[in-house]
Amino acid sequence: MKKRTKIIIIISSVVVGVTVVYFSSLAITAEVLFSRLFQYARPDYNITPGVININRVDQQTYTRETFKVDSNGNKTSTYLYNQNNSDNLIIFSTGVHTGADDYLSWFCSFIDKGYSVLSYDYTGTFESEGVSYGFSQGIVDLDNILTYVENDSLLKNKNIYLLGYSMGAYSSSCILSKNHNIKAVASISGINQAEESILLMSEMYVPKFLVDTTGWYVRNYQRNHYGELSYIEASKTISESNVPTYIIQGEEDSLVKLEYSSIYKHAEEIKNPNVEYELIKGPRGDHIPILFSEEAINYQKEVNEHLNSLSTYEDISAYIANDVDHYKYSEPNLELMNNIIDFYTKY
Repeated sequence: MKKRTKIIIIISSVVVGVTVVYFSSLAITAEVLFSRLFQYARPDYNITPGVININRVDQQTYTRETFKVDSNGNKTSTYLYNQNNSDNLIIFSTGVHTGADDYLSWFCSFIDKGYSVLSYDYTGTFESEGVSYGFSQGIVDLDNILTYVENDSLLKNKNIYLLGYSMGAYSSSCILSKNHNIKAVASISGINQAEESILLMSEMYVPKFLVDTTGWYVRNYQRNHYGELSYIEASKTISESNVPTYIIQGEEDSLVKLEYSSIYKHAEEIKNPNVEYELIKGPRGDHIPILFSEEAINYQKEVNEHLNSLSTYEDISAYIANDVDHYKYSEPNLELMNNIIDFYTKY
């Protein structure tokens, strides 16, 4: 009898131990994912190349106003380039793990074309307050940005065009389910659905077996925070809307894979008659290169190879300060940009 009781105690202890380990792994996996993917501080610009810092831009030519917009209780850093006082405003939504300043070369090029530009840092990014728990936070933030624009005396009468990249493309597409007056949307490398995409990207940060065994918890983690927004599909919101939408995808995208998690994959399901598509091939067909000129891509390789050969902070910062052509490093894909502008001007 004592032996039997001892065995039961041992088995119970093992079960309890396994349960504790399993649920601890759930919490750890979720914490790692959301902190790595959706919380992002400014980089050290002394050792980071590119037009990703307002101090590397001619601020007399490209003046901006910086202010905060409330996003469900969090103050979101927002940037307005309105020196053209254009009737046409592009609202740019960024990719995951980046802030608005990472796309300054794009903003400057749009301003050169006569547009006003507004962008913002997602909740939990750079100086924006709060914590993000998934891709759906992008929809929440963009909804609040649009509400601000629609109630601002300076901005409310402008024609609103949305441009989003990666997570921002998802936000800019899903926001069509809300009641906003949008002229047209351009979506670059957009994910189609938040839950499937975060599980795919999670394999970059935690072992696959943890993703396989804890996926249900990660899904529920997002649903607890965002409700139905956590499983909304960009392709369906585009399909159910008549808002003109330009869907752009790289054929060799290694992050938002064409045949797995992209909006583009669902082209045949989209019934919106005002949708156009572009599939980009060649050197610019991957997730990050799609944003840049071929000259920039080649120069980035050259600069990055040299950076890898340097070992001290002092040597790296000196090279960044004295030898790197930041505009050449960040020169945008002007062909794609002009295609987007051509699409906007139809509407």
